Amino acid sequence: MQKVKKITLSLVLVAGFSGVASAYCTTNVCNSGLVAIGGNFNSLGGSAANMNAYGGYLRLGYESVFVRRYYVGTDGVIGGGVSNASGGVLGAFKKSSPFVNFEWNLRAGLNVFTDNAPLFINALVGVEKFMRSGVERTLYYVGAEARGQIPFNAGKGNVLYGAGYSFVIGDSYTFKDAASSVNAPISGFNYGIQAHLGVEHLIGERISFFSKIIGKYYALNSSKNANFNGADISYPATNSYNIMLEIGINGF
Repeated sequence: MQKVKKITLSLVLVAGFSGVASAYCTTNVCNSGLVAIGGNFNSLGGSAANMNAYGGYLRLGYESVFVRRYYVGTDGVIGGGVSNASGGVLGAFKKSSPFVNFEWNLRAGLNVFTDNAPLFINALVGVEKFMRSGVERTLYYVGAEARGQIPFNAGKGNVLYGAGYSFVIGDSYTFKDAASSVNAPISGFNYGIQAHLGVEHLIGERISFFSKIIGKYYALNSSKNANFNGADISYPATNSYNIMLEIGINGF
């Protein structure tokens, strides 16, 4: 009887964690890994310093749910592609240049809805970095998010959804060339909004395939003036956004 109870609880934990059997569960915890690839378009906005970038990325993640309620997860992104810069502020730098971007997130929270259709309310901390010839942008942020899923097809699939808000607590642009490099902190109050929508389907005993669209928006003030090679330079205020299309597998 005790063995039956443990097996039953493990099955409930699987349902509470992902709605499909895409997690490895013991009596009190379910663990799941994530591997995904995607393509993205990133606009770093600004009339006097317009910069657009497009390319691809790899995302790796890991998450755990304890006693069907408490969530801890982390994920990281590394990507790259081609960026195009225009506008007077960026006139001294290459118009077209490869770029590299990094992202890391850590989140923790709890399920406020049902085991079958969980809705996790999480605290979030993270960092994003964009690097290309002449210009870099670094953002550190803290915030909150909601991440949920709605089962369909008798539990063999889920609709994935979520949204969040973050305060940018550390931010700067870096202007550089072969001779020098200067930091220009971003002024005032800055914030970000992100959301995602997707679906996942069971493809194995503990593995699911998912696809999703992710949108991010940052409202950033102009940076402070920095002296770069004898002249003052400042990145203007921007309404920056990033659109990402992602596919991957969840489970293991």
